Amino acid sequence: MAQPFVMLFAIIVGALVLVWGVYEIKQLIDLSGDIQLSDTMNDFQRVVDQYYYFNEGSARKYKINLPSNFDKICFYSHNPADGGWNHPPDTNLDKHKPFIINRENDNVFIIPISEGSAFNIINLKPIEGGNNPLCFRSGEKINITTENNYVGVSEI
Repeated sequence: MAQPFVMLFAIIVGALVLVWGVYEIKQLIDLSGDIQLSDTMNDFQRVVDQYYYFNEGSARKYKINLPSNFDKICFYSHNPADGGWNHPPDTNLDKHKPFIINRENDNVFIIPISEGSAFNIINLKPIEGGNNPLCFRSGEKINITTENNYVGVSEI
C-alpha cells in the first residue's frame, strides 16, 4: 500500500532536482556571458593603453566580439566640448539616452543596457566631429587611432 506513495514522492523529488538543475545551468550560462564581456573590455583597455603612447595618427582595425545576448557597443564622450548627444534617431538607442548621459564616469555602453553593461575605458572617446555616441554591432571592426591626447574610435 505504501509503494505508490514512495513512487509519487520519488517523482516529485526527481522533478524538483530537474528544475533546480535547469535553473543552475541558466545561471552558469549568464555568468559565462558576463565573464566574456569583462574579458573583452579588459582586452580592449589593454589595446587602448598601448595605442595611447604611440605617435599621433597610429591606427589599427579592432574587431569587437560581444557575448550573444548583447547587440551593440556604444562609445560616448561626456565632454561638452565634444558636442553632447549627437546621433541620428535610433529608437533602440534613444530609449537608453538617460542611462548613458547620467553615467558620467563611463564611456562605453553595451546595448541592451543593464547594470553591468557600462564601462570606463581610460583615454578613449569617439573621434571628434563624428557621432556621439558612436555605436557598432557585435563582430564589426572599428578603427582605433592615436589622437593628440586620447585614443579615438571611428568607423572604418
